[in-house]
Amino acid sequence: MPLIPGAFYAFVTITYIMNAQIGFNMSWTAAYIVGTVCAVVYLVGIIMYGKKRAAKIKLA
Repeated sequence: MPLIPGAFYAFVTITYIMNAQIGFNMSWTAAYIVGTVCAVVYLVGIIMYGKKRAAKIKLA
């Protein structure tokens, strides 16, 4: 259930940190790319974890 909001928050947070002066001070374009990559990695990681956990529970 929290997959989509989690990916959105990861994107927003990473993008802000990459762009902010107190962060990495990157351009908006680079910050959006890094934020998108991190959000996709988050999505893939959570989906893989969920499938692994579902298979483990099914076997038990």
